[in-house]
Parts: sequence; structure tokens; C-alpha cells
Amino acid sequence: MATFIDAESEQDQLLELARFVNKLKTKGKDASETFTEESTKLVQSGQIIELLLKLVDESSLLFSDASDKEVDGFFFVIASNGKKLGGDSLGRLVTRIIERVTSNPEDKAQLRIRVLNNLYNVVGSNGQIRYQIYQDLVKFAIASRNSELILNQLKESNLDAKMAEWSLNPKQKRELLKQIRDLFANSKSTRSFKWNIKYLTSLEMDGSDEEKRASLDEAVKIIVEAIRSTEFIPFDSILRTPIVSKLDSESASTQQRSAFQLLRIFANENHDSYQKFIRSSSFDVSSIGLNSEDTLRKIRLLSLATLGNSALNSTGTTGSEIPYSLIAKTLEVDESEVESWVISAISEELLVAKMDQLRRVVIVSRALQRVFSDSQWKQIGDSIQTWRKNVKVMLNTLQETKKLNLSQQHAAFTKAIQQNS
Repeated sequence: MATFIDAESEQDQLLELARFVNKLKTKGKDASETFTEESTKLVQSGQIIELLLKLVDESSLLFSDASDKEVDGFFFVIASNGKKLGGDSLGRLVTRIIERVTSNPEDKAQLRIRVLNNLYNVVGSNGQIRYQIYQDLVKFAIASRNSELILNQLKESNLDAKMAEWSLNPKQKRELLKQIRDLFANSKSTRSFKWNIKYLTSLEMDGSDEEKRASLDEAVKIIVEAIRSTEFIPFDSILRTPIVSKLDSESASTQQRSAFQLLRIFANENHDSYQKFIRSSSFDVSSIGLNSEDTLRKIRLLSLATLGNSALNSTGTTGSEIPYSLIAKTLEVDESEVESWVISAISEELLVAKMDQLRRVVIVSRALQRVFSDSQWKQIGDSIQTWRKNVKVMLNTLQETKKLNLSQQHAAFTKAIQQNS
């Protein structure tokens, strides 16, 4: 196995790489040392960057004939020497490495991803070069169908810190966020919605008319993905993003405005509003890539969840009852279909409920809250504060009871529980 890193000097390291490549080129059978001799001349004349580029151009040989460890060592030495050159030379070298490493996503993709990761770490604090590597790493992960290898590394706070470190302009941020949201979308990750929102927030109505239309088209694309998703999506989060509000403006096309109206229905309204919108506008959801049957099914399930919430809110207790007839009317289905719709809502975790078939009512214990108003957020905040207060009291009681005997501890705990129940 080649030992490039153990060579005494930088020149020795590079010549060791050249000899290794020469051996791969000749398959160890030809006595020709042409590649080694050419490389030696470049070292002697101080043309280090030309030698590094020459070595990288032969890297396909490594992926086909060298061990993973030899590939890692080869690119580590190349990148380390390139870093010492810095400036334009480092930029040229990194671009060439990326071109060669990402040229074949079907061959040893995981090794190639590791090489790019190592390259990112070796080049140091050069923001624009690191951005270039990171961007191409995401592209390659998508192209090679290895998204899962970098999904776990992607966290919003980490990426925000990276983008600040790289000093990206708004356009570069949008490009990167688009690639990452595509990465999550392709992997069908449950975290993709969060990245959709982050990407939507980065979109702006600036630039040329063509760029503005492209931003609005991206917003429509995410709306379609959200409606099409089998998971529940808090549509109001999409509705609140600035770019989405532009879909309801004069600058938007008729189709874009229709997509906005559809989103608003899925965020706040029910099946009845959906049907009125479709009939009055003659809008065909398939024109934006939605399946009409799936879309109708989803708005009915969301309407059923809203109906469950209304029942719970009206009584203030769990176990609220909804007649089959009301569900049938709300969903515009035959009463004989009600049970199958309730079962679907339960299986998709939109409802926690049971059915009384004799009395023909659905007894709801919990229902999905589609939209949170300010008062509801305040209620949640108050509940958390009360919980924190109760926990603090219990911790204080625990500290005090450590000083008491067993019977005294029991009495103190009983009193604390009674006071906080």
C-alpha cells in the first residue's frame, strides 16, 4: 500500500504520488517512467500547481484500481499542498478535484462523498471555496442517490453558521437552500417541510421579471408538494411567508393566484369552501400537478379534523360526540361512507376517536389543530408556565424531604400533591 503522507518533504510526497500514478498507468508491467519524469520536471521548475492538476487528472485510475485508503491519502496530500499555495491556485485545484470526483455518481459514490467531505475540512477557512465544495457535495449526494449520508449532518443552526462564515450573498443562499430542500424532498424525509419553509423565506421579488416569475413558480411548487404530501402540513406556516403572499398580487399569473387560493383553503377552510372555489373558478388542480381525487380526499380529512376540534371546543371536554349525519353533510358523502372516513382520519393520526354504531355518533377524544391562533399559543404558554411552577415546587419539596424520616417524607409528598392537583 502506498504511503504518501509519510514522505519526508512536500516534494517527496508529490513525487511519491507521481510514482504511484505511474504504476497504475503502466499496470506495474511497463518499465516506462514517463509520468514520473514529467512530474519531476514540474517539481524542479517550481510548477507545483501544474503538477497537482496533472495528478488530479489521473484520479479516475485511483477509483478503479486503488484501495479506499490510498484514495483518501492521495487526495489529502493533494489538498494539503493546494492549501499552502492558496489564492487562485487553490481555487483552480478545488474546481478540478470536484470535476473529477463528481464525474461518475454510479461508481464508488460513498468514497467520492468522503473525499469531498475531507476536501472541505482540509481547505480551511476560505469561505467561497468551502461554499463551492459544500454545494457540489449536496448536488453529488442527490445525483448518486446517497442523500441519507449527509441528511443527518444538516441542521438549520449549523447551516446558518456556515452561510455566515462563507459570507454568502442572498442569491447564493437561495441556491444552496434550494439544493438542500431538494435533497430532503428526494429522500422523502419528514424534515423536508422545515427546509421548504426556510427556502421559501429566502425567496424575494427582486431581479428581472423572469427571476420574479421563477420565485413565484418555486412558491407554487412547494404549495403543491405540501398538498400532495401524505403527512399533515401546517399550511398556515407556508401562507405566512412573504413570497407566498405575492401569489395573491397583480404580478402573479391566474394559475399562481389560484394556487394561493387553494393554499388558503387548505390552511383555514373546509370541504365546502374547496368545492365552491373549484366550481366558481373552473380551476383544474391537475394544471399545477395535483391529482384531483387525492386533493379532494385530503380536504375532506382535514375538514373532519376541524369538525372534531369544533366539537371538543364547544364542550370543553374530551369525549365530544359528532353525529354521523353531520359528518356526511360536512364531507358531502353518503352516511354509509362515514365510518370509512373516520377510520382513515384515525389511521392518519388526524383524530383520536371511536364510533358508536348503534347511536351513530363518533366520540372524539382528540383532533388535529390545523391552525393556532394567538390566543391558543398564549394558552399553551400559560400551561407550560404552570407546569414549570409545579415542577419547581415538587423539586423544592424533594430537597426538603431528604432531611425527613420515611413517614414524614410520605406526609410531605401527599400534602404537596394535594396542593398542586
